[in-house]
Amino acid sequence: VRNGYCGFKGHWRGMETSADLELHLGRNGYIGISRVEDDFMNVCGLFRRVAPGDYPSPLKRFHATLEQHGLGYLVDRLHARDLRPRSMRSVIGLSYPIINFNRTASLGDQHGLIPPFTGNGMTIALESAALLCPLVIDFSYGTKSWEELQARGSQLLRQHFRKRTLTAGLLHPFILNSMLQHLVSVPSRLNLLPFRFLYKLTHS
Repeated sequence: VRNGYCGFKGHWRGMETSADLELHLGRNGYIGISRVEDDFMNVCGLFRRVAPGDYPSPLKRFHATLEQHGLGYLVDRLHARDLRPRSMRSVIGLSYPIINFNRTASLGDQHGLIPPFTGNGMTIALESAALLCPLVIDFSYGTKSWEELQARGSQLLRQHFRKRTLTAGLLHPFILNSMLQHLVSVPSRLNLLPFRFLYKLTHS
C-alpha cells in the first residue's frame, strides 16, 4: 500500500482470550480482538503494508501480514477451521483521521473515518443517523429545504463528533507507530494509563 493503510478482519469461533477485548501492538500495525455473537471473536487489524506475493487464500495473506508486522504469534490462534465462512474481509487505502469538512450531512464513514482502535465506527454510524433523522423528517414534510438540511446536519455532526475524533486522531500515532508505542505500553503495564478518561474522550 503506497498511500494509507490496509485493514483485515474476520470472525473466529472458540478462541481462547484473556479478556473480552484484546489489543496487540505490532510494527506499524495492530490487532484488536473482541467478543461478538455465538462464541465468535471479531479479529480486526490495521497495517502499514500488505504482505507482498501470491497467496492461495485471503487467510494466508493475513497470516503473512501478521508475520511481517511482528504479530506472528497470533497465527496459531487463527485456524482456518474456526473461521466463519465468508467473514474474511480486507480494504486498502485507509487514512486516519479523515473528516468531511464540506457542508454536507453524511452518515458514518462518509462523514469521517475514526481510527479503528476506538471500536467506535458503528456507534458513529448509528448516532449520525439518529442526529439527522429529525432533519430528514422535516425535509420530507417540506418544512426544511435540502440546503437547510445539509447545512444544519453538517453543523450537528461536527459538533457532536469533534471531541472523540480529535482525541482519537491524537492517540492514533501512539498506537500505530512502533517507535511511539512504548510511550503507551510502559505506563499501561504500570497501571498509569488513564483508560477510563481516554475511553470517555473517544466515546462521548
